[in-house]
Amino acid sequence: MLSPIETTQVTQIITNYHEKNKRVPYIGDLENHPTFGPFFVDLDPEDKIEVTELINAYIKAQITAGKTKGAEFFRRFYNLNQDDFRLFRDLNSDKNNIDSEDFQVLWKELQQELFKYENMLTRNMTKRWYALDKVVSAFYDMVHAYLPRFSFVK
Repeated sequence: MLSPIETTQVTQIITNYHEKNKRVPYIGDLENHPTFGPFFVDLDPEDKIEVTELINAYIKAQITAGKTKGAEFFRRFYNLNQDDFRLFRDLNSDKNNIDSEDFQVLWKELQQELFKYENMLTRNMTKRWYALDKVVSAFYDMVHAYLPRFSFVK
C-alpha cells in the first residue's frame, strides 16, 4: 500500500503529466516516464492497482470540476456511460487493441453518444457562433485527454 506521502506525490505526477501532455496517463505511461519510471516499474502489483485507482479518481475529479458548457456536456456523457467509458479507457491503454472488435464496436457506440452532446453544445452556441470552433475543439480535447486513441475508429 502506498504511503500518504507517496499517494500525494503520485497524484502530483498524474496532474503534471496531464498538464504537460494534454492527456491523463496510464500506468504504462508512468512506468515509461524518464524521471519517475523506475519508481512505478518497481511497485508491487497491488500498488500498481492503487495507482490505477488514483488515476481513475483523478479523471472523475477533473470531469466533475469542469466549469465550461463543454465540460458540463462531457460530464453528462461520462455520468450516463461510466462503465463503457472505463472499459473503453482500458482498451485505449494499448495501441494493439485498436483493431480489436471490442475497441471498434464500443467506440462506435460511445462516438454516437458524444455526437449527441456535441450537437447539444452546438445548438447552445447559436448566440455565440463566433466561438463555436473553440468550444467544439475544447470538447474534443477533453475526449482525447481521457481517451487518447479516440481518432482510431474505422
